[in-house]
Amino acid sequence: NTPATVDMELEDELPKGVEVIAQAVPPIDAELRRFERTLFALDRNPDGAWMQNFVAKHPWVSGMALIDLEGKVIEQWPDSSLKSLDYTPLVKILPEKTTRILRAYAQDTPLGPEVYVAVPILEEGVTARYFVAHFDPRDLFSRAPYSSEIMVAAPEVLLWPGKYQAGATPVVEEDWRRSIRSSTDGTIKNATGKFFWVGRYLGTLPLAFAAPETGEFPVAAGQMDQYGGAGGF
Repeated sequence: NTPATVDMELEDELPKGVEVIAQAVPPIDAELRRFERTLFALDRNPDGAWMQNFVAKHPWVSGMALIDLEGKVIEQWPDSSLKSLDYTPLVKILPEKTTRILRAYAQDTPLGPEVYVAVPILEEGVTARYFVAHFDPRDLFSRAPYSSEIMVAAPEVLLWPGKYQAGATPVVEEDWRRSIRSSTDGTIKNATGKFFWVGRYLGTLPLAFAAPETGEFPVAAGQMDQYGGAGGF
């Protein structure tokens, strides 16, 4: 056996999009996993101390609610929101399933996107109501390293544009529900160039994280400025 040697002249062959995703996505994924575990462990109506601790651990959460089986609000914290919140789609997700799962969907509003994640609250083994945590995904994703270099999308809703002019990219045109159902990663392209993407589910909601691999996509000047003070996780 000959001694091992390191070739200091070896060039890094990792594609640009893969490298950016490898830096940006793991911290987001870890944060979402903590969020999911905490919600899934909830099996009764939370008290004030639980909610204060929840928001302290996940300061990007913008609100919480208890809703009934028709999606109507029982209680909501805070009492009001600048966005017009809609919980009803949550109760229509997989209505025939009785398995305890996290239900999630993304809503586009004039004030930006909102993501809702609901956990069923059971009584005598039957779902009696849902506890919902919702957040503006721009507050979450802006905290990640390399956040300006990535875009994040859900079916029919752009959650995070990064620094890019979204309409000039293939990210906003992709059928993400179909793509993530069939694969965990891949590439998409348009006339300008190619994006590499990876997918994950937040409860029942498919999320795609994408970064340019080839091409020079136009940047939206000043788009990242409003998120400069978000801080890390």
